Amino acid sequence: MTLGYDGSYNRVAAFARRWRTELQYEQQTSGRGTFVPLVFQPGEAFQFDWSEDYAVLDGKVTKLQVAHTKVTSVNVL
Repeated sequence: MTLGYDGSYNRVAAFARRWRTELQYEQQTSGRGTFVPLVFQPGEAFQFDWSEDYAVLDGKVTKLQVAHTKVTSVNVL
């Protein structure tokens, strides 16, 4: 009798991808403690993030790295 898995690598990889996605979702939505909202005066705080995307410029695929900022303009409750 031999031990092992007779199925394909693709089935195992698909299972692992689905399991990892579900695990990440669970970690984002549970077990993070109590949410305490913060209150800021207008212009007192801002959000900052980076993103990457691709665009075709002059017929060539170009990688874009973009900084995003958002200044608060109203009280956030």
